[in-house]
Parts: sequence; C-alpha cells; structure tokens
Amino acid sequence: MDGGNWAAIIVAVIALLSGLYSARASSKASTVNSKTLAETEAYERARKMDTETIAKQEKKIKDLEERVQLLEDREKQLKETNERLDEDNDRLRRRMTRLERLEERLKEMGYSID
Repeated sequence: MDGGNWAAIIVAVIALLSGLYSARASSKASTVNSKTLAETEAYERARKMDTETIAKQEKKIKDLEERVQLLEDREKQLKETNERLDEDNDRLRRRMTRLERLEERLKEMGYSID
C-alpha cells in the first residue's frame, strides 16, 4: 500500500468516527431538548395550577372578609340593642321598686291592693 491509500484510509476512519460522534452528540442533544421541553411543560402546568389555586384562595379570602364584616356589623347592632334593653330594664326595676314602696304605704294606710 502506498502513502495515498493510507491517507485515504485515515481520512475515511476519521470521517467515520466523526460521523459516529456527531450522531451520538445529536442523539444526546435531542434527549436533552426533549427533557427540557418536558420539564418546561411540567413547570408551566404546575405554575398554572398554582395561579388558579391562588386566585381561588384570594376569592375565598375576600368572601370571608365580607362575611366577617357583616358579622361585625351585626354584633355592633346587637350590642346597641343590648345596651338599650339594659337601660329599659334599669328603668323598669326602678319603677317596680317605686310601685312596691307605694303599695307598702297604701297597706300601711289600710288600703287593700288585691
């Protein structure tokens, strides 16, 4: 074999190895791209679920805050009503005491109340 043949064989071997390594690298790159794409899609799905969950929670919080406000308003009304009833009860107790005293005085004077 002369030098030209050896050179051609070496070039062919280099081309063969280069092709094999190129195919292997391309396969790895394709696998990495597939993984990256799958991870990106999974992240986007998870992010969408998180966003939806956050929106639902914010709506629920707003609804609860409105209900709390209504309950606080009702509590305030009930306290005011209770204060008025306490005042009315105090007035009625004083009147009852006055009536009981008057009844005693009338009995002392000989009047029958029954």
